[in-house]
Amino acid sequence: MQQPQLPESTSLREIDFLHYIRHYWGLLWRNKIYILISGPVVAFGALVYLVKFQTENPELPATVLIGTESAVGFDPMSPPGSAEDDKSVLMQSNNFLREIVKKLSLQLHVKDYTRATIFDSVNVDSTAAVGKYEFKIDREQGSAFTLLYTNKRLGARNRLVESGNLAALKTISMAGIDVTFNDEFLQEPKEFAFYILNMRQAVDKIYKQMTIEGSNPRRGKNHITVTLAGNDYELITQTVNAIADAFVQQNLNFRKRRTRKSLDVLKKQLDKAAQQLAKSDDALRDFLAENPSIALDMDAQQTVSDLAMLQASEYAGSQRIKSANELKSKMLYSKGDDKLRAISEVLVFLANQNALEAPVLQADLERLRLERQQLELSHAKDHPDLLKVQKKIDNLGVKVYQALTEQLTKAKSRVANRKSRISNLSSTIRGLPRKQHQLAELQRRQAVDSEIHSSVLKRYNEAKVSNAIEVADVYVMDYAVPPIPPPTSMLQLLGIAMLIGIAAALGPVILLDFIDKTARSEVDLKKMTKFPVLESIPVIPRAEESRGNQ
Repeated sequence: MQQPQLPESTSLREIDFLHYIRHYWGLLWRNKIYILISGPVVAFGALVYLVKFQTENPELPATVLIGTESAVGFDPMSPPGSAEDDKSVLMQSNNFLREIVKKLSLQLHVKDYTRATIFDSVNVDSTAAVGKYEFKIDREQGSAFTLLYTNKRLGARNRLVESGNLAALKTISMAGIDVTFNDEFLQEPKEFAFYILNMRQAVDKIYKQMTIEGSNPRRGKNHITVTLAGNDYELITQTVNAIADAFVQQNLNFRKRRTRKSLDVLKKQLDKAAQQLAKSDDALRDFLAENPSIALDMDAQQTVSDLAMLQASEYAGSQRIKSANELKSKMLYSKGDDKLRAISEVLVFLANQNALEAPVLQADLERLRLERQQLELSHAKDHPDLLKVQKKIDNLGVKVYQALTEQLTKAKSRVANRKSRISNLSSTIRGLPRKQHQLAELQRRQAVDSEIHSSVLKRYNEAKVSNAIEVADVYVMDYAVPPIPPPTSMLQLLGIAMLIGIAAALGPVILLDFIDKTARSEVDLKKMTKFPVLESIPVIPRAEESRGNQ
């Protein structure tokens, strides 16, 4: 089977440039009227549009930087992760943005102007009617104004909601809307329109204009970047700064909420301990009032003191056992970075219990954490080196778990020893005469309740101090400033307008030439067909034209 022959490529020498020059020159000459009219007209229109567009504010971004605590190293034991990224999601939540909309009355949107060029202050609440409001100036009188309301869904079209004299205009107050006009507008009033959006529209408007880049300590980025784009530079700057301040305050509230939960638990324990202590004090006071002659000898008094101390220690030991069991459960059922945080909490607990191995384990954990952090910068998660470090961390976790188990066993042993001693001392007290035994029991209970109350009160006061000095783990590094639009270059606009005019004048002509298959000369016919031209009939001028040319 014969293979089809490919068309031979045409070299530059074979191209008839003279033909194309003549062809397009004739093409432009035939359409000279259209080109001479459409080119300048389109260029002038484009120039007017570009100048008008440039006088308006182009959409530009305003950016605020929010630092995270990892930038200053508040918590070196916390594992690397996306905690800050998780926090930044708060700024995109509906409830958070609703509060920003309410605070800045962002439901009011001015068309064609910035809000600050019209109003000094704006206050919009949930009762404001959604729709379009048009501020009109009476062309005949020139000193009167009207405010018209339109909402096609409600069947309202140009409904009069406010009118008055421009000379007396300063504020407009109606249902759900209170606005104050600025002095510059009142000196040169102009017609404008504004819209009242519903809450969902206002929130969506911010959400679409806002971009958030979370922090990434592994790559040296210890801040969250929040950007809001728009044409009203002052308003977007005010909005993005309000978002940053609200985010920092909300984060602080979350931290304080955790502290307040601990305070609430401790407050209940303190109230219960205070009630028990008051009850013990009253019982001892009543007994001494009824039996003023009853007293304990020195040995019995020492036994009561030792017993009270042992029971208070046994209570504190039971609380430590409870905390240790909770930490064991957290280590068993947590995974990933949560397990690393659980290991850190266990090491802090062991350090507080003066465990000898705690400092060494803490140093090993910090070293492995930093090693993993460095590897994650340049390796995938399944890289052998990363897996090797992770295995070391898992082995360290086993050691920490064993150390916690040993500490728990020792604590249980100490509590058991105290209970045995408590039992022996209690039997000694039970051998006292009845009245002395009653007095010893009351003194023992009062001493134990006093020690428990003092311990809980100390923890409660420490929690109160912690709550008072609690600071957010995020902060505003750099507030946004209003963006500055780039300068307008008239020469550049003129060049763009001329290019648009040339394209509008020549584009249709050349496009139609490609579509038009009319052969206007012998050369065109040769180019359009593969057959040779045998003969051609010349154009013979009329007799009148011939005589006129003689």
